[in-house]
Amino acid sequence: MKRFLRSLLLLTIVLCMGAGIALADTYYVKPDIESPLSLRDAATNDVLTVIPAGTALEPDGAKSTDLCAYVTYNGFSGLVLWNYLTRTAPGGGADPLTVTAPTPAPSAPAAPDVLTLRAVGAVIQTADSRNKAAGAEMAEMTVTPESNVIITAKIPRGRKIECWVFNGVRYDFLKSVKSLRMTAFDRSWTVEVVYQKTDALTLRSPAEIQAARTGQPLIAQVNNGELCHIKSGTKGGGGWITRFDFTADYTNRATGAAEQGGQLTAKIRAKVPNGKKVTGWLFDETEIYPIGANVTDFVVRTLDTSMTYEPIFGKKAGPTAPPTTVPPNPVVQYVTVTCSNCRFSGGGYSGATSGSVPVGTKITVTGNENSSENYWEINGSTSGPSGRTITRTINVNTTIHCMPVIN
Repeated sequence: MKRFLRSLLLLTIVLCMGAGIALADTYYVKPDIESPLSLRDAATNDVLTVIPAGTALEPDGAKSTDLCAYVTYNGFSGLVLWNYLTRTAPGGGADPLTVTAPTPAPSAPAAPDVLTLRAVGAVIQTADSRNKAAGAEMAEMTVTPESNVIITAKIPRGRKIECWVFNGVRYDFLKSVKSLRMTAFDRSWTVEVVYQKTDALTLRSPAEIQAARTGQPLIAQVNNGELCHIKSGTKGGGGWITRFDFTADYTNRATGAAEQGGQLTAKIRAKVPNGKKVTGWLFDETEIYPIGANVTDFVVRTLDTSMTYEPIFGKKAGPTAPPTTVPPNPVVQYVTVTCSNCRFSGGGYSGATSGSVPVGTKITVTGNENSSENYWEINGSTSGPSGRTITRTINVNTTIHCMPVIN
């Protein structure tokens, strides 16, 4: 009897071990992310390396949290956001461990999104058929993507408008804008008009922005226009580009100063075709039309979320010049640089371990250890020995590993 019980216990242990292996959770980096997933140190939040889309990972359940998964990749261990992981293998079907629910019966079409518009230091009114303000003045109203409203500043006596704040982000329009029209809402908005010698009530502070950083990709892009960094005030510098990734810390292209990631201050301007004028701007999908002002450029300060800006063009009044062909904006392609036991500078980065740079960017790579001679492994090929610093022009996704010479 004892021999039978021992055999039964041994069989149970073997079956449990087999079940544990079969049920080990394997996740994959989602294939549709805009840039490689950042793996961050659990203690310092520093980016350790980046993980390409489609990579298989096995989170450590004991060290993971509700927000982040603790994973190991390429010798580095740290945290990534669960939102960027899936249990479905790239190109595969549904997860074999996921139970497929029965197909629900047909239901009525979903109601359109209901969003909220709030105004601070201003009032909201409905726009009539001529896009003029009409009806009662409100501080808050429910809107849908089809809503069309006018927001008008309530300027105190003796004061001037300092700036506008949209969802906690400051905008300087560089023209006098006292009212604007909003339509095609893609989210809820809080719009504040800030007056000189008064404090903004909805503006997010630098400390709040840094505390909210998660490593989620943050990219500013301008369609039919371009952006540059700010040298001082509203003066730009450092060259015009169409896209900038500010997920990680970076170097201000206009001043050369180090900037904390998670936020971006930049000047945005339209590239206006001949015979056209700027009537408004797309902030992602929401349309914003400054009333009585042709805003061709503006400054956004401490942007803390990804945003695509695009000018909305109308026909220019008066006679127009003969039609001309406007060359399309060149598409800037980006590649990823990943450093191991080294850091790189260039393409808007300084002392970074990973990042995305335009094709053709020249970078300088410095080994982490104070060794005068190093071997360098670049995309699997080893060169050297050479000095502590090397320079390379990046045209493809590149992984660089520094190996110091030990005497």
